[in-house]
Amino acid sequence: MNAVRLLFVCLCLGLGFAVPTTNVAHACEGVSSAQGVSMRTIVSRIRQHLRDPGGRVLRACTVRSGGRTVIEVRWLTSSDRVVFVTVDAKTGAILDTR
Repeated sequence: MNAVRLLFVCLCLGLGFAVPTTNVAHACEGVSSAQGVSMRTIVSRIRQHLRDPGGRVLRACTVRSGGRTVIEVRWLTSSDRVVFVTVDAKTGAILDTR
């Protein structure tokens, strides 16, 4: 996957396109159960929601969105597909999947 990303960046730079940065450190904080629900609970709810018992978390970040704290989870499904899941940090409710 990194080779594909590197090729994409090189291609964009060669053609003069702006490449969006994906490493926004100030927007991504670690996930803490002090926010509300534990990461274990969130993983369980994502597995149920996606019907994917073999999937796993690639990355999880706590961010502020629309006046509330949410957890953005990058999920790798058991079929090697990446899904982005937004979870309410206080309740553990799944707000969005894409």
